Amino acid sequence: MTAKSFLLLHPTRVLCLIVGFLAALPAFSDTLNIREGAPDTYTVVKGDTLWDISGRYLDKPWRWPELWENNPQIANPHLIYPGDVISLYYVDGQPRLAINRSDTPDIVDAVQDESDFIPETVKLLPQIKATPIDSAIPVVPVEDIQQLLRGLTVLDKATIDRAPYIVRGQGDRTILARGDRIYVKGLSRAESGQSFQIYSRGKPVRDPVVGNIIAYEGIFVGDAKLERVGDPSTLRITSSKQEASVGDRLLATVSEAELSSFYPSVPDSFVSAKILNVVDGANIIGRYQTVIINAGTQQGLGRGHVLSTFTKSIQVPDDVTADPTDTVTLPSERSGTLMVIRPFENLSYALVMESRLPLRLLDEVRTPE
Repeated sequence: MTAKSFLLLHPTRVLCLIVGFLAALPAFSDTLNIREGAPDTYTVVKGDTLWDISGRYLDKPWRWPELWENNPQIANPHLIYPGDVISLYYVDGQPRLAINRSDTPDIVDAVQDESDFIPETVKLLPQIKATPIDSAIPVVPVEDIQQLLRGLTVLDKATIDRAPYIVRGQGDRTILARGDRIYVKGLSRAESGQSFQIYSRGKPVRDPVVGNIIAYEGIFVGDAKLERVGDPSTLRITSSKQEASVGDRLLATVSEAELSSFYPSVPDSFVSAKILNVVDGANIIGRYQTVIINAGTQQGLGRGHVLSTFTKSIQVPDDVTADPTDTVTLPSERSGTLMVIRPFENLSYALVMESRLPLRLLDEVRTPE
């Protein structure tokens, strides 16, 4: 079952939260196991996320809603603030987290054993509560993701062929920056005032089996606004991260919905893929780096879907036996967790949420067990 709750961040930096999602949380048949060494209490600090906090208690942080489920103190777990003290307790053998604040009773001190605690029935009605984003902690590092998404795209052959492109700059200039006018072919159906993002062709993305190029990373150049529709159309560069040039492609500006809605969940179907590229070009990949995997919407992936990564099986010499040709194949090991932040048809950008072992190119990516 797919969770129906979501975190919506307004561009004016106000957190709008729709309460009442607890009844729609997904059911899990396996036991919710607490990690060895998990703290009995934890004080929330600025920069924490619900994913971070849940990761202190769970091997599968994306199951964080279950820790807060049926907890009368936490009607909405999104509303957790730096300075809150979180305590671990159990109800009918199931772990729960409670918040201890100066304006709420200390639930943990009041519970002597599991039988003493009978949760109060709380009827939650849909309502909207506005809280500054700088105060409440998010589920995942949404602000960082938003910055990434504004500059991430994949340029496959179909996109390159159909996307509008710069043919010249004002005064026949070929190198262009903020404030310059550009002339673009392929925008005959656009409307005056419409905004676009400019991309140049970046590092190739290769098929992991045959090695042929299947797409290119899009390098974000800047933003442009349409001034006049024609053949070519006239636009002005409104912001630039680097110089634009003839041949750069223009794509529609990323929508606010793509920038703001992230709710970690497991894909409904089994997904098997590989890490093809890492955005900053490193060979060893760590937490909060962005990677490209060869699975997308055609394979059932969407924003927020969580995937496990595994090291590649490798063959090494058996140095114990007398035969120098003897080898042994080491099994793959779970190495980390990814969250899809921008899916395309057969490729996706994903953020490394945790890295137990160094992640590398061509490591396996699968639906979590």
